[in-house]
Amino acid sequence: MTETAAEGATPSTGATPAADPPASTASVVVEPDMNDLSDGARRAIAALRTELRSTTESLTAERDAALAQLQEHEDAQGTEVEQLRTKLGRVEKENGDLKAELAERDRRIAASDAASKHGIPDWADRLKGSTPEELDADAQAIAERVNGEPARTTPDFGAGARQGTQSSGMDQLIRRKAGR
Repeated sequence: MTETAAEGATPSTGATPAADPPASTASVVVEPDMNDLSDGARRAIAALRTELRSTTESLTAERDAALAQLQEHEDAQGTEVEQLRTKLGRVEKENGDLKAELAERDRRIAASDAASKHGIPDWADRLKGSTPEELDADAQAIAERVNGEPARTTPDFGAGARQGTQSSGMDQLIRRKAGR
């Protein structure tokens, strides 16, 4: 403003403005006065507003559907992970059971081989040990005991059939006594 102009007057007309302009025009949305517009412009604005509402509703519905689908997918992944963990636990248990069964079968085969090697196949289930060497040593000890001298001897009181004599019947005994 110049010093010659009156305070509050505009420089071009010298008149006082009716209202102060807003402090910040960036945050203020200016709605056009619908009365100042032609019928065609009003219809175009109404059509654009309807289209904007429709598009906004459509995009909101798509966003909600996508979020729901994402949540279902996350839930399914969580469920799938839990199912896989459960299945892994079952498989690990079954694997352990099969390993134990295989070890027992291998032990029985080694015991059978050791017992057969030492001539005591009926004693295979009584052998002690977990390695083939232990089973072989036990089979050897049992074989020596079974096939060797008996642990205790029973005295002969003279009862029963005599060893060293042939008992071929009464006829043979009479002939021998008769000298024939």
